[in-house]
Formats: sequence, structure tokens, C-alpha cells
Amino acid sequence: EAASELTAEELAEWEERLNSTELNGFVSHMYSDVRYLPLGELFYNHMGDPLTDSERAAFRAAWGDDPPMLDISAVTRREADAFLLEHTGLALADFPGSLDAQWSYSREGDRWYFFHGDTNFTPVTVTGGVRQGDTIVLNLEGQFSSGLPAGELTVTDGKFTSFTTSLYTQVEALARERMDSAF
Repeated sequence: EAASELTAEELAEWEERLNSTELNGFVSHMYSDVRYLPLGELFYNHMGDPLTDSERAAFRAAWGDDPPMLDISAVTRREADAFLLEHTGLALADFPGSLDAQWSYSREGDRWYFFHGDTNFTPVTVTGGVRQGDTIVLNLEGQFSSGLPAGELTVTDGKFTSFTTSLYTQVEALARERMDSAF
């Protein structure tokens, strides 16, 4: 099947979706395989501040009446699994890094917490895109954490699969090869 250009309306729709807090984490870092997207970065903006009243009380008790001016993001295993399944077709267990590297885990409620004072929101401009079968490749521009000004986001069967450039993919492959040969 031949590739076809996305319409201006489709590009605008994708730009709006990617600039939402729900999906912006998928362009927060580059990855040639969505399983290597740092989940802490993916959930950084999306999960917001869904603390329960008892969690808020515990936070206030620990910090007193003058808590640090931090945002608190929280996500349960069930929420993470549902979000990942919807947008990647994968579960939390399919991601090698999990959330443990950046977030604090509490067995009570089976939740991870992340305290932060800023945002990793990355405004993007969708400059073009093509559809071939069930795959859409979007050309994006923005101030990406990789330092690169542009990248390609690939969505297959409605699921995010990669956000990368050919240079980034080559460097990532070399790094993984070196890591694999070291062990």
C-alpha cells in the first residue's frame, strides 16, 4: 500500500493531541522502541496531583504548615497499566525501567509518587505526516530533551511505537550493543 500525506486537518488534530498533558509525555524523550521511554517522564505531567485526603494529611504532617512548593504526581499500578495498554498496547511489566528509578513506591495503595517543582512539557509543532496502512509517521519540531530540534513519531494501530531520528536510533543501538557486550 502506498503512503499518503495526512491532511492539514489531521496534522492539526495530532498537534492538539500531542500538546495535551495526557499525551505530551510520549515526546518528552526520544526512543526507538516505546519500551525504553522513561516511564517517570511519561507520567510526569499526565497523572497530575491525585492524592487522597489521607495522603495529603500525611504530607502535611511530614512537612508542617509550610510544605515545599512542589507538585506531587501519583499513579497506581492499575492506572499505569490501563494508560500504557491504551496508548502502547503494553503493560507496566513490559517496560524494563518501570517507575522505580525516579518515583517513590508505597505498598499502601500500590502507588508511586514523584515530587517535582517544574514541568517536562514539550510543546511540539507537527510539520508533516504520512499514513501507510495502519502506521502513521509524524514529523515534529520542538525543544526536545535530546537537544535535537526535530523527530519522527511513529504510531502503529493507534499505539505509540517510537519517537526518534535516524541519528538517535544509530546512537541508541550502539549504546545498547556496548551495554550488552559488557555483561
